[in-house]
Amino acid sequence: MKQLLFIFVIVLALVSCNKEKAVSEPVTAIDVPKLDVISDESFEKGKNISSFNFKSFQNGANVDFSQYKGKKVLVDFWASWCIPCIEMFPDFEKLKKDFDGKLVVVTFSFDPMPAKIKEIMEKNKVSFEVFQAPEALRDSGVLLPASFYIDENGNVKDTANGKHDYVEMKKFLEL
Repeated sequence: MKQLLFIFVIVLALVSCNKEKAVSEPVTAIDVPKLDVISDESFEKGKNISSFNFKSFQNGANVDFSQYKGKKVLVDFWASWCIPCIEMFPDFEKLKKDFDGKLVVVTFSFDPMPAKIKEIMEKNKVSFEVFQAPEALRDSGVLLPASFYIDENGNVKDTANGKHDYVEMKKFLEL
């Protein structure tokens, strides 16, 4: 765990040295009481995420997770420096398309720089929902990629780490 945290700090330092222009107004999570308590523990099996409320990275709209009631939700944590994370995006897009109305795909980027998130989204033609992970979540030491199956009632039903393809994710989500 300490090694993972050390690697994360090194990567964060390298990313901070990047000479890209930063977006003038960073996109951050909003309107959630005690936002600092949202961490990797918030996504443990059995926990309910219906009360989460974040600002969409795509359009700035406020997204209340309770609106997903009645649908399965795939939540995925990713970062620009995680190649397997990015490689899963086409499968997320296919799942979103094939199970429209039954499944919602939402992701949290661990990138601290909104400009980098936007670059990755544009390069990969991302249409699923993207949020910038709160600092407490980014600093939690989660092994990326990390995926979470949220049931129709907003409860975390299952978790999976590592890269998975369309067929594996379909089975994981019981589709």
